[in-house]
Amino acid sequence: MRLIMLNTLLGSKVKMGQTFVEGTRVPVTWIKTGPCVVTNIKNMDRDGHWAVQLGFGERNLKNTSKPLQGHLKKINQKSNIKDQKLPRYLREVKLDKEPEFKVGDVINISDIFKKGDVVAVTGTSKGKGFAGVVKRRLLSLAPCREFRRIC
Repeated sequence: MRLIMLNTLLGSKVKMGQTFVEGTRVPVTWIKTGPCVVTNIKNMDRDGHWAVQLGFGERNLKNTSKPLQGHLKKINQKSNIKDQKLPRYLREVKLDKEPEFKVGDVINISDIFKKGDVVAVTGTSKGKGFAGVVKRRLLSLAPCREFRRIC
């Protein structure tokens, strides 16, 4: 187990649950953090900052665009991506110094965190589409008698 100087890992929400701490119920969230693949490394000379691009999830090769296939060609050759699967999500994580891993390395949760570490989770909610004023602002319709109309 090697701890690396990266404070971010990609994952997806599995389900919600609860646990009891000293008699009070505390909501908990199960998050699946799969192996993240290093897809690109930004350096100070070329890009002006140190950063690592991580890939998470799986997507078929036929469902990706040609420019994205060219971008991810390096990791497809270096790591053992099964059945031509490419990462579904790509996110860039800024670093303070030069990273010690290379393109194609696989990062697991045990490489970053120890048991008992407290982590902050940030998520993106599912979109609800364009909503009307009743749903969006939690307003209610007025009773019919106030508007003198036939209901």
